[in-house]
Amino acid sequence: MTGEGQTDPGARGTGWKRFLLLGFENPLLRGGLFLLFTLLVIRLSFVEPEGHLPEVGKVAPTYYVAPRAVSCEKPVPNHQALVLKARGDVSPIYEVDNTWLEARLKQLREAEDALSADVNALLALDSQIREIASRQSSQSARIKESPYIQNGKDKQGEAASRVKARELEALQQKSSDLAAHAARVLVGVAPAVTPQEADAVVNALRKSEPLVGDAFQASAMCLDELRRWLVVETSDLTFQKDRSQGIVLAHTRAKLAPDARVMTYLEALDQMRGRVVSRIIGENFPRLKGNRQLVPLVEHLVVTSIQVNLRKDETRTQKALAEAEGRVPKTRTIEFAQGQTILAMGDIVEDWQRGCIQRLSARALVKSGMGDVLGIPVPTVLLLLGISLLSVFASLALVGFARKVFHDRLLSGGDYLALGVVLVLHLVLLRVFLAVGDVLAVQYPDISRGVTFSAAPVALAVMLVNSLMGGGVALLALLFLVVTTAAVAVMSGSEVLSGNFPTYYILYMLTVCSVGIWMTRRITRRGAYFLAAMVSGASGMICWVVVFLIERGQVPANHAFQLGLSSLVAGAVNYFLLVALTPMFEYLWDYTTDSRLVELASTDHPALKELSRRAPGTYQHSLWLASLAEEAAGRIGANPLLAKVGAYYHDLGKLVATSETGLQGGSVDSPIYFAENQLMGSNPHDHLSPEISARILRKHVEQSVRMIRKYRLGRRIMDIAAQHHGTTIMEHFYSRARTLAEKNGTTVRVDDFRYPGPRPQSKEAALVMLADSVEAFVRALAVHTEERITERVREMLNRRMVDGQLDDCALTFKELKVIEESFVKSLQTMYHARPEYQRARPEEQTVRLKREDVQDILEEQKTVQLPRATVPAPAKEPDSGPSDA
Repeated sequence: MTGEGQTDPGARGTGWKRFLLLGFENPLLRGGLFLLFTLLVIRLSFVEPEGHLPEVGKVAPTYYVAPRAVSCEKPVPNHQALVLKARGDVSPIYEVDNTWLEARLKQLREAEDALSADVNALLALDSQIREIASRQSSQSARIKESPYIQNGKDKQGEAASRVKARELEALQQKSSDLAAHAARVLVGVAPAVTPQEADAVVNALRKSEPLVGDAFQASAMCLDELRRWLVVETSDLTFQKDRSQGIVLAHTRAKLAPDARVMTYLEALDQMRGRVVSRIIGENFPRLKGNRQLVPLVEHLVVTSIQVNLRKDETRTQKALAEAEGRVPKTRTIEFAQGQTILAMGDIVEDWQRGCIQRLSARALVKSGMGDVLGIPVPTVLLLLGISLLSVFASLALVGFARKVFHDRLLSGGDYLALGVVLVLHLVLLRVFLAVGDVLAVQYPDISRGVTFSAAPVALAVMLVNSLMGGGVALLALLFLVVTTAAVAVMSGSEVLSGNFPTYYILYMLTVCSVGIWMTRRITRRGAYFLAAMVSGASGMICWVVVFLIERGQVPANHAFQLGLSSLVAGAVNYFLLVALTPMFEYLWDYTTDSRLVELASTDHPALKELSRRAPGTYQHSLWLASLAEEAAGRIGANPLLAKVGAYYHDLGKLVATSETGLQGGSVDSPIYFAENQLMGSNPHDHLSPEISARILRKHVEQSVRMIRKYRLGRRIMDIAAQHHGTTIMEHFYSRARTLAEKNGTTVRVDDFRYPGPRPQSKEAALVMLADSVEAFVRALAVHTEERITERVREMLNRRMVDGQLDDCALTFKELKVIEESFVKSLQTMYHARPEYQRARPEEQTVRLKREDVQDILEEQKTVQLPRATVPAPAKEPDSGPSDA
């Protein structure tokens, strides 16, 4: 049973926090953040080599002479003026866009077909209506002359007349509907036509169907002529300015002729209304000429089709400007012979001079020997490319491996964002300690870069991730960090350990990180971070001793002391940063660490105190569940503390009043609608329909999530509350609803009686679900014997498994067997049988009486026959599963 998905209710925040956590689920934003993360890793992983280069803008402290012949690029002094001249010679590019005409013509053809069909149908209906009306009038006359009518006996004729009247009425209604549809078609293609004008046009077309084709063909011919026009915006001043420079048409690649006719939008409207429409109708469509309905229709169809088709192509224009600017040389080549001065002492250093000297610096020449690419040494280019590929591949491997391995802890978008922040923070700290090493090296030459670099808190990231997300995710983060940290160590330039420092530093990092992960696997107190951090630092100190023994066969006191002290400093820094950063990540990402769980396990928490005051039954029920889930979690290797705290708070929603239709006042006092809070014989669900009862019970899951968010209990607790019922069915109310439906002849939707889910995604959530079901199921027993408890526990576990509620968590069949045994043992302890204490018989009691009272008692004593007490029959055990109500 493995998980395939996980909801993230903890990410449902508000405001900036909602954007922070849920915004990461957007693919575009996620891709942008991944690109930013990769760029940050590349930049932070690349350490510039040491060297003394002149600073731009300052006075050169000495002479810089070319050690060999070299060519350098010097900026052209009047480059900007040349660029402006080149840009001024570029003609603006305009594009003639008539693609919209094709869409308009297609729309007109479709409207013509629809309108023709409507008109033909209207003509056919008009013919039928006239024929029926004619027959009806002649029939009415014959009926009036019939002697049967006069004698009141021709009932069959009257019925036939009424049938014809109804048929005529139906045809008239259909004709009216078709006319309305035709009017809507006209308004759709000519929005300027009013509904009254559209009705008039339809009436005109009913007289002659061919006029439909004439009107739309005339419109199409007008649009064909419009295709040859060049139309610009009415107040386009940019066009007038560009035309004076010479406009280039993109589709012809030729300049616009100076005498070419270009009309504004208003001029095109006037031209089309005043001349073109009347000319085309007069020359080609004599039947339309003078028609007061159809000629305005043609005008509307054409005028609404006019659009601006000559626009400036900014993209092509800017590309042409960029190409023209690119053809202007930015630099000119300056040749320096061997021994020629590149920069004289006392000159102001320019950027090109510094670049030229940097290419010729001793360090660059030693490391290069292969030339350069764009002024950057080839090894540096290859190094940057390698860091980029390593960063991308390591990130993709981290994501893919996490999805395939951690079924019980699937990473959400917010988790990946938190991981990215932690990994970048790790690299930032490495760079900070490298910078500190550069500063210390000036004052204390004996302290090398490697010593200060070893004081960096390299175990901080994995210890923090382990506390927040677990050891599996921390190991994945370690795999990623090893790659980037190795790149930083290689480029740090440390000469410790005969140049083998980067290799041994990775061994040191793996040691302290592995110990750090082990020491932080179960931290329930904030103070335990100190022990974990210092043990991690001490392991690093031991690692350096082993390294010196491997490298030299002895331990040099000076270097070993410095590196050992650096390891302890790293442990101390780890402690302070862990204590400072853990609460920040808990707040920003709603993480719940084990130390936070210990705080929440206190019954003095305000949420639990309110639960015990307002819903004592639910409170006691939660305590029992916590005991069951904690014991079972410890046996199967899950987190007992998380299971216990999740059980404490899983039913907080039963405190919240919920709005519900069908109830007086529109809301319910939640606690009394759940069985554990009801008094004997008082069940408000007896007066409600099953559907309303199911809605009330189902809402407590959503309300629990809201209450947990209100009290800021963390995402893991929220997940358990959201999943503790899974998608199970409220069988009691579903059965009642089906019974009522069978009586009323209606149907019932099973989804209306199903909890919203999701199904449990972790072992702890599954344990709370199973404990909740089992505790209620066993509580309903009349006699709590070991056999009956075992039978009920096994039955409930099987039902949940068969129902698929355990498909998304990582529980195995072996673990289910262990859970069953744990539940049975715990429930036997809860419901153990007590011995019946017998009272002493009256004759065995000793009573001291006064002497004078004894005689009175003897005289008045008499025997009374008492009836035998009847023993009530044991109650019948329920057959169906328990319900919350």
